[in-house]
Order: sequence, then C-alpha cells, then structure tokens
Amino acid sequence: KKLKESAPSNPKLVDFDKAAKEGGLKSASTDLFKFGSYIEGIGASDKFWSAAAGLEGKAVSDIISSPSGFYIVRLKNKVPLEEKKFAAEKENFSRDLLAQKKQESFAKFTEGLLKKAQL
Repeated sequence: KKLKESAPSNPKLVDFDKAAKEGGLKSASTDLFKFGSYIEGIGASDKFWSAAAGLEGKAVSDIISSPSGFYIVRLKNKVPLEEKKFAAEKENFSRDLLAQKKQESFAKFTEGLLKKAQL
C-alpha cells in the first residue's frame, strides 16, 4: 500500500529495498525471464511475466500470490522485440506448424480408413 501511494508521484524516487525493510519484508531481483520459464527459488514465471508485461518505467505491480509466497514486481529493464528476427522465425515456425498439422490430419484420415476397412 505504501509503495502504491508513493509510486504515482515519482516512481524513480521510491527506494524499493528500503520500503521492503520497513515492512519487514525481503527484496531481491532476478535475471531476465520470459513467459513459460522458471525463476529460481520462486517457480514458474507466468504470473510474474503477466504482471510485469503491463508495467511502465519503475511502476510496481499488484501483489502476486504463489505457493512460495507473496510478491511485488518492479521492472529493472525490458528487452524490446527484435522485429527482423521475429519475422524470420515467424515464417519458419508457420511452415513447420503447417507441416505438422498436415501430418496429423493425414494420420487421422488413414486411421479412419483403416477402421472403416475393418468393419
């Protein structure tokens, strides 16, 4: 609550570590992580990534509840999407996914034919 009250005025002036100590809490940081990865000592990153994705600057998230405890996220930095790399990987991914879907459809089709032939 104290962070939320002081953060809107100037988020850069909020001392996250000091605020945590005053509240009898611990403060720590992680390396960069992405959705679906694992944060050591905490667990799956999905909730944390979702909370951090909407943050701008030094704003703080709402409280995040997980089996290992309660957390608040503040961004240190955000890596922007590499447009050229995304475009190149998107084409390869689309082609591979389409081939996989064709393979699955063909397998289901042949399985259905075999079942009909046995009747």
